[in-house]
Amino acid sequence: MLQLAYEALWLVFALVAAYVLIMPIRSHITDLFFRYLFVSIFFIVTYFRFTVFMSSSVVMSNIWVKILLFVGNIPLFFYALDQYYTFNAVFDNYIYTLPPDVYQHILSGTEVEELLYIKQLTVFAGVISMVMIILLQMRIVQTIFLQSQLDRLIKKKASKQ
Repeated sequence: MLQLAYEALWLVFALVAAYVLIMPIRSHITDLFFRYLFVSIFFIVTYFRFTVFMSSSVVMSNIWVKILLFVGNIPLFFYALDQYYTFNAVFDNYIYTLPPDVYQHILSGTEVEELLYIKQLTVFAGVISMVMIILLQMRIVQTIFLQSQLDRLIKKKASKQ
């Protein structure tokens, strides 16, 4: 029961961290851009937790969950890469002087400080989410390998006795 509370606490922390980082620019971006940044930052915090604290996670204790996550992370990496390129191109296409009724992911008239923060947050969310996918992949391979080695060692010791 305590481990489930620990999982829930991490999920709440990830949600709050994602919202707090995006809150200063929420009024300057579209809902689609907000969702991308929010999900990416939530994803970063959650995958960081799975990577660093894998042994204390109830979700990651099952070998089949690890294998399923390993397989699912491969297309997820390419999707994250595509989304990063898509939303990073927003800055190339942004025109500061367009009227407000013209659709852009960053609303017209956004100040330079907010633009810089949005750019930094977009690069952070895109790059770190892909790095976290790769790190979790490596961690999953490591734990599966260690578990198979541990099983062999236990069987060897049991057969000697």
